[in-house]
Amino acid sequence: MASLPLTARKHGSFKVSLLGGFHRNEKKLYPKQERVIRGLLAKAIECRYFSHWGPRKEPFKSLLEKIAKYRGGSWEFDLSKELVKGYEPIWNDRGSGFVIVTEAPARELAPTFAECERGESWPAGSRPWWKFVGQKKVGVYCKKIVRKRDAAVFLIYGYVHAFDLEVFARGKRLAQLWNVSRGKGKPPAFVEEAPNLHVRFGKPKNMHKVTLRECLRYPIWVFTGEEEEEYDEEYETPVISTKNVSASLLENYEPHITVRVKDANLYGSGYYDHGQRELNNICVWQRNRWVRLEEAKLNGSLTFVAVPSILGKKNVAFRCDDPGSDAAERLG
Repeated sequence: MASLPLTARKHGSFKVSLLGGFHRNEKKLYPKQERVIRGLLAKAIECRYFSHWGPRKEPFKSLLEKIAKYRGGSWEFDLSKELVKGYEPIWNDRGSGFVIVTEAPARELAPTFAECERGESWPAGSRPWWKFVGQKKVGVYCKKIVRKRDAAVFLIYGYVHAFDLEVFARGKRLAQLWNVSRGKGKPPAFVEEAPNLHVRFGKPKNMHKVTLRECLRYPIWVFTGEEEEEYDEEYETPVISTKNVSASLLENYEPHITVRVKDANLYGSGYYDHGQRELNNICVWQRNRWVRLEEAKLNGSLTFVAVPSILGKKNVAFRCDDPGSDAAERLG
């Protein structure tokens, strides 16, 4: 099972792209494009069209009035009606966004993901499309939906001829959807079941307030998804029953581990991506606070040694040749 990337957890979403994109003839849809739309509509409990025109200047107003009503800044579709045939120009509209809400389990959405590329998280430091001015309204609406209910929200949008979907959800559901998307629509057998990790968790804490002493006592922290219920995205949960990054932890989380800098009296932390064999988003403990590696003013190559064991192996090392970055590759 693929572990949910840090940026996907932070944004609460990830992206999937459809091969082929939009049809060049606005009155037609590619078969794959239509299958994705119909597949999501078949599971939908809500569908809205966010146009950048507004109700008065809307070029598709005559079409929209047959299948939707303008409410709260968007067109709410009547799910009891045929929404695709005859309305292809609406679905081919670039620059606008479609929001489809579903409570269907991840495995039932596998056929939709099978039509798309594998899920992608936004690179660290980049902003998702929906966070830009002009598109922020539709993104805020998607986030509002998933805060209020345990549901998945698909934001369909396009530019030029690209056709992309941003998938929003919380915690466990987001992880399940990510795993199905990475498996090209083939869900792992246990993706819908809560895994029995045989580990005990402590109390979530804001990572900016966690001290080095706490990180040495509990060298493994994870984002379980349950933190969002009472806290915010800056909170993570310590693993208090083990100092070994086990296979089950790697299958379900991207663990935040404590490391020491070899040949120096210095400690740090970072997120371990087992699939990429990489430690990323590295910070070091300086002057009683956490400082990003790129801001720590360290010179030369650095070797980080994991404080917890990884899959039973002790002293796993990571090498960073550019302290100006925030990543290190695993050695051995």
